[in-house]
Amino acid sequence: MTVQDANVVITRHLHEVLHTIHSTYFGDMSFIASAEFTYIVNAILFAEHEGEPLSVRGLAKILDMPHTTLLLRLGVLETRGVIRPRAKRLRSDNSVLLSSAGRTKIGKIRQLIIDHGAELRQIAV
Repeated sequence: MTVQDANVVITRHLHEVLHTIHSTYFGDMSFIASAEFTYIVNAILFAEHEGEPLSVRGLAKILDMPHTTLLLRLGVLETRGVIRPRAKRLRSDNSVLLSSAGRTKIGKIRQLIIDHGAELRQIAV
């Protein structure tokens, strides 16, 4: 497999994962908006996983997003139950992910990643 082939595999993987997240969690909004919300949620999850939950201002700085814009986006995520109502630090609401439906949705995304990982392992770059 050539470097160009590898780039296509990686790009296809990214597209399919983002498309699956969009159709699974944010299907009622545009794809671009869905990608932005995914970016925000990922930053919250990463910081939380590292034991350093972020403040709104800290997240705005990391994302290079205006504070007021981020506040609007966080309001949507709170309403959807993706993050907990704001306190001093932002936290995900795992009940969405841990529900039966949530586990099924995450399983679909996980399988996509596994499938593409197998394809990427064949790349000799």
